[in-house]
Amino acid sequence: MHKIPTFPAVLMFCEDIREEIQGKRTIVGTFNDNITVPGFPGQMSQLGIFMRANFPPTRMPKRLNLKLEAPWLKGGMQLGEISKDVLEQSRKKGLDELAPTVGLVVTGLVSPFPVLQAGRVNAILDVDGKEYLVGFINFVSAEKNSASPLKTKALRRLPSNKPKKAKS
Repeated sequence: MHKIPTFPAVLMFCEDIREEIQGKRTIVGTFNDNITVPGFPGQMSQLGIFMRANFPPTRMPKRLNLKLEAPWLKGGMQLGEISKDVLEQSRKKGLDELAPTVGLVVTGLVSPFPVLQAGRVNAILDVDGKEYLVGFINFVSAEKNSASPLKTKALRRLPSNKPKKAKS
């Protein structure tokens, strides 16, 4: 079981993250915690992940990386790691500016993103060897959740590999 962070952190799953001028980002199409899908296996054409965690500059981590875990992602899916150099530069800048916290951002776009079965995808932030659950998204079958109005067209069902019956 992963710990819940004791530091401020936010994670959003979305359809796209666009890099803008002057370091801005546009987050497009944020998802709810539960996505009802037409069937399994399937895939999303793209899944965006935006994570921001804040640390006091006097207690900056030495190592920070973000990964996704799901039953069908054997070994997890690494999304990004902030280098030691960037962490140290951020710490120094925070101290110089007398900032109460330093915001560290990791983003990722996975295209395509496989959804092979119903279940939860966890976003895990590794901070100096300790793992924290910073977000999750559930994929739910439409057949089992027909009452849910929250459906997405972002996920499409993959064609079956079963051989077709020949017509006589």
